[in-house]
Amino acid sequence: MINEIQIEEIKINDEKIKIDYHYFTDSYYKLEIQQESDGWKINMILKKLNQKVEKKSKSILFQNYVENPKVFRCQFQKQTVAHLQIGYDSWNNRVRIWDINIDERFRRIGIGSKMIDFIKEYALNIKARVIVLETQTCNVPAINFYLKHGFELIGFDSIHYTNQDIQKKEVRIELGLIVF
Repeated sequence: MINEIQIEEIKINDEKIKIDYHYFTDSYYKLEIQQESDGWKINMILKKLNQKVEKKSKSILFQNYVENPKVFRCQFQKQTVAHLQIGYDSWNNRVRIWDINIDERFRRIGIGSKMIDFIKEYALNIKARVIVLETQTCNVPAINFYLKHGFELIGFDSIHYTNQDIQKKEVRIELGLIVF
């Protein structure tokens, strides 16, 4: 089945490709930051939510803020089932994953893994040193997926989305994978 998945580049044009993100989560990573006399103590502890939460957001591909954007679509059974947007940060030689979005009906059949393998190969071909991405502490399904593929926590921003990100249980985290 995985061999039937085809990834093809989409060239930039006037068409705006809209992406709808949607997932459920029943847990989050609680961020605790404590300043001490000789530094900081930082913990991220997996906690259960009182109830399952649905998260939704929207995005548009080919945004101006993406340096050297490349957008791809995944075809499966003659239909587009996923989109991928990456950028190349030339100043520090990093590939950034900006968007991975897989149609809910086609999740957990290997499309995401094939996309990650594709990105790794792309990064190796251009001799990028690392692949980085952003997700949120409440997107435990995505965090688990990236950890399974070798990514590690490389940082966080506790006030990226609002001044109450920690209280809202939705802190921006950065994950990274060293390519070479």
